[in-house]
Amino acid sequence: MAAPLTPRERMLLALSHKEGDRIPMSDSIWASTASRWRNEGLPAEIPVSEYFHYEMQGFGPDISPQLMVRILERTPD
Repeated sequence: MAAPLTPRERMLLALSHKEGDRIPMSDSIWASTASRWRNEGLPAEIPVSEYFHYEMQGFGPDISPQLMVRILERTPD
């Protein structure tokens, strides 16, 4: 039996439309989910992506218009 692929090898095969030992994994979890998992025993010193062996990492830049906030009036309601 062949040795398992490294995450890099697995991704390169997937991006080349070739079959690897399994599908590369990725997920995007909510912060509240990670917090709950940590409360349920997920080690705090290990990132979730590392714990679950995700091959793909992503980031999402804030592309909102970044408009200034101006309060026009404060009312009891």
